[in-house]
Amino acid sequence: FLDLFGYPPSPREFEKWRLYREQNGQCAYSLQPLAPTGNVTEIFAAGATEVDHALPYSRSFDDSKNNKVLVLAKENREKGNRTPHEYLKALDGCENGERWRSFVAYVEANKQYRMAKRSRLLRKDFGGKEAEEFRERNLNDTRYICRFFKNYVERYLMLADDSENKRCVVLSGQLTAFLRARWGLLKIRGDSDRH
Repeated sequence: FLDLFGYPPSPREFEKWRLYREQNGQCAYSLQPLAPTGNVTEIFAAGATEVDHALPYSRSFDDSKNNKVLVLAKENREKGNRTPHEYLKALDGCENGERWRSFVAYVEANKQYRMAKRSRLLRKDFGGKEAEEFRERNLNDTRYICRFFKNYVERYLMLADDSENKRCVVLSGQLTAFLRARWGLLKIRGDSDRH
């Protein structure tokens, strides 16, 4: 990025650039060029492109790279809180219309997409039950990671010999949110995934 543009990117710019390259410069939904004049800096212009969650974040809570695509801002606004299938089906007016078939061909032909990203992009059924299962799976992953990290800290943390503390205490999300609010620390998901 530094070699190409001559300045260090913001996290959002770098994410857009990475997705632009992954998608071969095409909008994931309309398949139109993301930089119509061929100047890649167009993707950073305000209101030109947006990072979209293929499976809507409000329904899946999936903020992973495998759930993100770069799209023209107009496409993102029109898609709204729908999956790519729901959105393209509504545009086509039928289950397997022209835009959906073109989209499927594009996703399957893109060798840069990992299988996890392809499955999210091409998923047809994502109702309430599927969304709940998806969220539950993500929460289980988080619980596992927290438990692993707690055990790791307890095993390798060198406490003073006279210390009575022998355990690492893990706080619940509710207590973390309370402390964050008391300390005036904002939780802004859109800025990064480091909240």
